[in-house]
Amino acid sequence: MNASFLETLRRDHAHLAAILDSVDELLLRRATGLAAGRAAGTFAGSAHGRALEFAARLGAHLATEAEFEVAIAARSDDDATTRSVLSSVRGEHLELRSMLGALVHTLDAPSGARRDEGAAVQLRDLVDLVRIHLRKEDVLLLAATSAAASPAQRRKGTAS
Repeated sequence: MNASFLETLRRDHAHLAAILDSVDELLLRRATGLAAGRAAGTFAGSAHGRALEFAARLGAHLATEAEFEVAIAARSDDDATTRSVLSSVRGEHLELRSMLGALVHTLDAPSGARRDEGAAVQLRDLVDLVRIHLRKEDVLLLAATSAAASPAQRRKGTAS
């Protein structure tokens, strides 16, 4: 695993986190409106676009899973903890891909209250799970980077 892959993955995580924040804001505005008795509105225009942007970015992130797993395995100590977390991440990739497919299918459906409610529920679930997933990947990256670092790099905290 080279430094450019690590940097690309870190940038991808940061970009995904920003999109997650944006989707969180969208869902909060929708929930606040519903609680105040206003109509929920539709997932149209910018809201629909934001949901599709999230879906596309998550899809691109999940497409790098094989490279991520090989890189982590190559850089990590062969210990039970790393293998266990990596196995968990693999399972999450499958689950997230399935959930992502369902969300895209929902967003492609004709506009209406039923579609919008389904999209809101699916987005909420995906946002929460993706945040947890990214934290697990970050832990693996930290462990892999640390394991591959020289003693001097570990003391400085500058593994690459």
